[in-house]
Amino acid sequence: MVYSERRSSVDNDNFGTLLEQMQATAYVAHPYQIPTIGWPSDIEGWKIEDLQAYYKQYYAPNNAVMLVVGAVDPEAVFKLAERYLAPLEAQPAPRR
Repeated sequence: MVYSERRSSVDNDNFGTLLEQMQATAYVAHPYQIPTIGWPSDIEGWKIEDLQAYYKQYYAPNNAVMLVVGAVDPEAVFKLAERYLAPLEAQPAPRR
């Protein structure tokens, strides 16, 4: 899935390839040098356990932000959030 996203947004897109190479060259000593999806060698080295641990830690309810916009009833929103989100188990905070 991630590899196919990379192929469609970078490998099969001239502008995506150019942008990735430009950032890798311009930000030699900065995290911007590393593509968001990762280099192909990174993706190929992933293990399912690593992905599951990452998902569990960073996609946890205590690490989420929710925005509600528009003409809503705040009490109804809080009630729905309590009903559907409160049962989700919090995870240890990510490392800084």
